[in-house]
Order: sequence, then structure tokens, then C-alpha cells
Amino acid sequence: AVDSLAAYVGGKQADNAANRIFQSLSIAEPGSTAAKSGTAKIESYNRNDLESDRSRLVRVSHIQGVELHGACCSNGEPWKSAITLTPEPELPPAELYSKIVAARKGSEAITLYKGDAHSLFETKREYDKLVSRDIVPVRIYYAKEHALEIMVPESHARQLDQVRCFRIHGKRTQALANKRDGFTFSALPEDFIPQLEELPNSTLVKRVNVLGHQDPYTSWLRKQKNDPSWTTAADARPEGIITFYEPTKFYDTLKSTVGHEWAHLLHHNLPDELRVYGAAYRVEAHSQNAYNPRQYALTNEMENWAVLLGEELLAYDANRFLRTAVQAPIRSAILARAVRWALTEAPQPETCIYKMQLQKRVELIEQHITEPAVKKLAEEIKNAKEPSADQIELLTYLSSRSDIKLLKELGGRTSSYETAELIVARGAKMLENQPEERFELTLSPKNCFD
Repeated sequence: AVDSLAAYVGGKQADNAANRIFQSLSIAEPGSTAAKSGTAKIESYNRNDLESDRSRLVRVSHIQGVELHGACCSNGEPWKSAITLTPEPELPPAELYSKIVAARKGSEAITLYKGDAHSLFETKREYDKLVSRDIVPVRIYYAKEHALEIMVPESHARQLDQVRCFRIHGKRTQALANKRDGFTFSALPEDFIPQLEELPNSTLVKRVNVLGHQDPYTSWLRKQKNDPSWTTAADARPEGIITFYEPTKFYDTLKSTVGHEWAHLLHHNLPDELRVYGAAYRVEAHSQNAYNPRQYALTNEMENWAVLLGEELLAYDANRFLRTAVQAPIRSAILARAVRWALTEAPQPETCIYKMQLQKRVELIEQHITEPAVKKLAEEIKNAKEPSADQIELLTYLSSRSDIKLLKELGGRTSSYETAELIVARGAKMLENQPEERFELTLSPKNCFD
């Protein structure tokens, strides 16, 4: 079930909506298409419509052949309480600052935009002349129980010192009073620490850069995207570095941004999963009535991964998690495996506040989402004139060894060398622990190719 009122983080509204969801959760047998009393098939929605009409209620029990059945998880605990992430109380500013245990000064190269509103450029080469790498003084902070650095340019760090003084002591300096509206809500280094502790695995984050200016390529991106209001909130680099541009401390916004960029770090650590997700992105994200939380998710498979996982599957509200899992079952199944790796196989952090709840979210997807999605995918492949390489990739990644027979059958129907080669490779991998067995592909004469 999905309740639009709970798509907004916070307090009783979200809790009440989640209660409505789980009170009406459909109990169904696998393969059943009959909706239970009080539930109905979900309608596709527009995000803007959702935000403009909070009173609209959408319920879901069955979507495209995938059903949630069973109201309790393996230990008998109701799913509702098992997967709900209850926000931690916000710490007093002084106590939050105490999580910073040390700081040092240094110098680093920072990319800065030297142009202005009147600067002209047509090509990337022309724009690059407006950007430079300058050596500037910086301050490096170290957090308690976290092996990471938080870097802030010294000029911005001094401004944030005044914001911190204002929050702790209520004293606003003249310099602070002259700053732009809302500057007192700027994110301080310590504001990122609770966000890291809520992630499935914060060890993927090696460094956080907190900059007091826009992304230096903002003007170029606005031109390329033909969007004068485009703003980059943050970006993530494979080596574990997340850079934030003029971040604010608003908890829901900061959580969403941190989650999004952490999801990028996760796929940088799991290139095989990202490759398979690319197939899911092409098969599922662009299908008729495909679910994508926002238009930006259609940029590419990496942004789709980050939006669905970092913003939706890791959201506080259980119904946002459920909506994504149910409406994007193949992508969610891949993401669940990635999160399980972060929770169990990767080096573990000192603190993961929601570890148990996140494990239950993974369990819910594995028990009630993956199998029906694979069955539906297998049926689509059987009914297709010829299976695509993306479908084969997804089937062999998500299914069990029992589907080896189907894989052999599909091989005889393909006329594509690429697909046949993939079928053989994936079939052999599925049998890698059974050396006595062979995976042979017999092609009919009409399907022979050079």
C-alpha cells in the first residue's frame, strides 16, 4: 500500500500514513491476482501532482504481477515495525559539535569559477578558461568513531564558526547578519555525522568536502541542460569523496542528498551489480508505465541507481520504500543485493543506527519481490520472439540454478551471436560449482550465424 501523505518525512503524519498502509496490507498467495478488500491496483502518478495535492490517497496491493504476501517477517515481527526508520532526536548544537574530536589547517587545490553573469562561452574549451585550480587554506575536521576527513576551505570555515556560535549561544555577529537569508541554516561539519551513522555502511565515505560556493561548472551545466535554475547539490567520486556545494542542515534534504551520493559510492564498489543494473534500467525503467520517482532518474543507469536507492529505498517512510520495491521490482532486487553486501560483506562501521531495519528491508525484497519479478521476467522471455541480451543478463543474475533448463531452451532460439555467447557464459557460471556438468548450446540450422 502506498499513501501519498507519507511521502513527506516527518512525525505523526508519516507514522499515521504508515499505519494505514500496513493495516490494509494485502495477504495473497504467490501467483494470485485477486486484490483483497480495501485495496486496489496503483495508478501511475506525477510527482508534481503528488506534491500539490497531499490529500490524495493511493493504495496498492498488486502491481504488474508482483504481490506482497505475509504480514510478518521471519521472526514474527510485523513488517511495519520491522522496516520503519524512526528519525533520531536532533542533538543540541553543543553536543553535536562534541562529535568533532580534532581539526588541523592545511592547503589544498580547489576548483573555482572565475567568470560572472556576463561571461560568454560556446564550447567546453571556452568554459574551461573561466575555471581554475587555486591553492587555498583549508581546515580538516576529524569525527569521533569515523575514519574520515571533513574538509572546509578556511574562508568558509570561519563563516561556519559564526553560524555554530549563533546556534549554541544565540549570538548573531554583524558579519552573520549581513549574510544572505537562510545562511544560518548552512550545514556545519558536525551536521554530516548523524547522516553518516544512518547509512547502511559509512566506511565507503572516506572524505566529505563542504564548499561555500556553487559547483564551478554550474553555468556550463545550465547551458547544456537548457535549465537556468539547475543547481548541483553534491557529487561523489569513486575513491570515496563526496563534495557538497552550499549545503543546508535541513534534515530531510541533507539525508536525501547524502543517501543519493552514498549510493553512487556503492555502485563504484560494485561494478558487476552496476552492469546488471544497466540491463534493468534499459528493460524496466523505460517500459510502458515505468516507475521513476523523478525525471532526473532517467539521466542514466547510475543516476537511476542513486535516486531509487539513496532517496527512496533508504527513506525514513516505509511506504516510499514499499512503493519503489513494488513498482520497480527488478531494479529493487538488484539494489537489495547491493545493500546486503554493504551490511554484511564490506568492512563494517562503528555505528549503523538502522542496521536491523535495513536488513529487514532487504529480507522483504528477497522474500516477496524478487521471486515474482523473476517469474514475470521468465514469462516475458518465453513469449518473446527472441530473448534480448539484457533479459538474459537479468534472468541469470536474479534467478536460481533451476532456470538452467530455460536458459538452454532460449539458446536455441537466438540468432544473435552476442546473445548466444552471453547465454553460454552465464550458463557456465551457474554451473561453476558442478564441474561434472556441462552447459552445451545446440543451435538449429536456421539460427546458424557467422
